[in-house]
Amino acid sequence: MELRKDCPYCTLHGLTPDTKKHLYVNTTKNVFFCQRCNHRGTWEESLSFPNLWSPTPKTLYDDIDIFSFTIAGGEEIYTYITGRLPKEVVMDRVRWSPQLGNRAMFPLWSERKIYAWQARAIETNVHPKYISYGSISNYLYNLENVKDWVVLCEGPINALSVPHGVASFGKNLSTTQFFLLTNRFKKVIIAFDFGAEKEAKKIEEALKPFVEVAVLKFEDERDANDMGYKEMEERIMKYVR
Repeated sequence: MELRKDCPYCTLHGLTPDTKKHLYVNTTKNVFFCQRCNHRGTWEESLSFPNLWSPTPKTLYDDIDIFSFTIAGGEEIYTYITGRLPKEVVMDRVRWSPQLGNRAMFPLWSERKIYAWQARAIETNVHPKYISYGSISNYLYNLENVKDWVVLCEGPINALSVPHGVASFGKNLSTTQFFLLTNRFKKVIIAFDFGAEKEAKKIEEALKPFVEVAVLKFEDERDANDMGYKEMEERIMKYVR
């Protein structure tokens, strides 16, 4: 079977965005070729967006193509993100899209269907640093991989840098995120970045009536990813034992 799509690679070759479906995809052989920019390669079926929790996405990203790092084109993003996270974690839980430029994508999915995501720029001079799609405040990143007790971080990279880590996508909790924490876990360890002590304390006080809670304090400006998995594990386990 052959599909025609707007080519997401044209902009990588200095062309304007494709709007006339120059990308031809052979789904039998899992290959593609663009008749406009001549980009070719192996095609991984794009992950689709189910109607879960009534997300309110930006229409700009409704038809975005999302790939794993087995697909050529995301090498720079892969190099950056594997410099901060283990390769097996990156291959399993991080994605990329040519439409988003040099940004690593952290999907929120269920049964290989993405209903929301956050993408983070890998260069310091790129604004905005974060781009989000869907109702990310209705979920905790990496929740499906955590049981019993949890380490609450601000962002996905930090959540993947610690045992039992999840991310709230910021320093505050939505009502849904609060419900998920208090109904799924017996203990919550808050590991927000240096400088977010006030926000961490506020969440600690709100959680106290419902679960056992502790705040992991950073004495310097390093965050969980800066400290590394081993050091974070040593500090976290003191609260778990």
